[in-house]
Amino acid sequence: MIGAETFSRILDWSDRGTCVLFGDGAGAVVMKAEQGSGGPADRGVLANALHSDGRQHDILYVERRPSSTKTTGFLRMEARRSSSMRWSTWAAVVGEVLKMANLTSADIDWLSRTRPTSASSTAPPQIGLPAERNRGDGG
Repeated sequence: MIGAETFSRILDWSDRGTCVLFGDGAGAVVMKAEQGSGGPADRGVLANALHSDGRQHDILYVERRPSSTKTTGFLRMEARRSSSMRWSTWAAVVGEVLKMANLTSADIDWLSRTRPTSASSTAPPQIGLPAERNRGDGG
């Protein structure tokens, strides 16, 4: 599976609230099917979840859609609302995935996520993960 995106074309480089958070990116993953018992000792993807909430379209958006002139507006974000929604949604999705995999936060050795450096380095308290077992630096 391969994915790529180009954000540099739609970033307003004078808006330090967005240009330092977004950019161009690409990634790939190669997976191989193997038999397992389905328990936590198995390696691989045990569960996943992906959500989108169109009701929040005014929190993170591009000003104008691409047109026949092949121009578009800049990426805009309401930082406070985005941060609040990100925390609550992230905690809920972690809980959802743990439940799908029949696991609890006690089964997590460590949790990694990417974040802006100004954000808290610990997971939300709803997850119940001690600070020493989560890595807010993405590493």
